[in-house]
Amino acid sequence: MKNTILLLSLISLTLCAAAWAGDDDARADAAARAKSTIRKLDADGDGRISKAEFIGSASIFERWDADKDGFVTEAELTVGLAAPKPVAKPESFRNGIRRVEDHRP
Repeated sequence: MKNTILLLSLISLTLCAAAWAGDDDARADAAARAKSTIRKLDADGDGRISKAEFIGSASIFERWDADKDGFVTEAELTVGLAAPKPVAKPESFRNGIRRVEDHRP
């Protein structure tokens, strides 16, 4: 019985460690995607995306502008991109993000 509990504990710890490593990978990927998106859309070079620079609808911009200051920053994009994703996204949201990521100035 003790061996079974020990084995289950080790398996649980291994699974938790793998999940934590995956979270770090997801955050690093999100940070890289955010930096790339800012670089593509930031026409005036101030390090953030204004409503005028944003490619997409106003409602999508509002979702990304977490602090509601009228700009989307690299930090806001990183947090949004790293957040757990819903199983199904509304089509308009998915299309808006695709347009932002594919935008070439």
